[in-house]
Amino acid sequence: MSIRQLLLFPLVLGSAIACNPLSGDFTPLTEVPNQSPGTSVTVRGNVEQKAPFLTGGAYQLQDESGSIWVFTEQALPESGRPLSVTGKVIYEPLELDGLDLGEVYLQELERP
Repeated sequence: MSIRQLLLFPLVLGSAIACNPLSGDFTPLTEVPNQSPGTSVTVRGNVEQKAPFLTGGAYQLQDESGSIWVFTEQALPESGRPLSVTGKVIYEPLELDGLDLGEVYLQELERP
C-alpha cells in the first residue's frame, strides 16, 4: 500500500461511516425512559418482536443496552433487521396499589 493510499484511507472510511444511515447520534435505548415525555429521540437497534394492529402496529427494538417498543402507523419492519427510527417519547401511566408501573415507548415519527 502506498503512502497516498494510507493517507486517503481514513478519509474514505470516514465518508463511508457518515453515509451509513445507521451511524450518527443515537440515544441508547436504556436512556429513552430518562427523556421527558414529548421529546424526540433517534434510536437504532434490531427489530426483535412485532405486534400487528388493524392499522400499523408496534415493534420492539433491541440494542446492546436494552429494548423499547415503537408504535407506528406504517407497515411493520422485518424481524431481525437493523433499523434506525426517530420517535416521540410517550409515557403511559399505570398505578397499581400505589406503585407506578407505567411504561415508556416511542411513537414513530420518521423511519429512513
